[in-house]
Amino acid sequence: MRFTLCVAATLLFAVPAAAKTHAFAIAKVDIEIPDTWKVETSADSLMAKFPDSTSGVLFAPHDKEKKGIDQVERELESEMRKMFKGLTLEKSKQVTVNGLKGFEVSGTGELMGDPIEVRVLALTLADGTVLMGMAFAHPSEIKVNGRAIDGIFKSVRPSKGGKSAKPAQ
Repeated sequence: MRFTLCVAATLLFAVPAAAKTHAFAIAKVDIEIPDTWKVETSADSLMAKFPDSTSGVLFAPHDKEKKGIDQVERELESEMRKMFKGLTLEKSKQVTVNGLKGFEVSGTGELMGDPIEVRVLALTLADGTVLMGMAFAHPSEIKVNGRAIDGIFKSVRPSKGGKSAKPAQ
């Protein structure tokens, strides 16, 4: 009986939340966002907010000068140190997400006196610009939403034919 409950609990928590494909036209990528998250877009950004929160994941093109992913990584650390007090970053790791190469990095610090955890994904797009995805929130919110953030980061993919797909219904 106990084993059955453990297996049932594992399956319950292993089932991913339903997601919707969101086209991010300026970057020519599609991103899967959980249905329970609120998505806001502007001409140059896509913000996916955690349920019942103002925090979430922000995507925006970066490096329009096309200096390259290595330069973006160096500049990112400098910019983040200006935003977050006492920032401690883990060593970045090189990643390939659906054919797009880049890096991921995470860290902790303070924002306006509150603890903050930050996770960043940066991917080189077909035109040479870099797509930046950044999640930053209180560590308790990151803990609750961490698997969803991982799923969102892993879902970024080039849009079919270089054009954004229509959002899934």
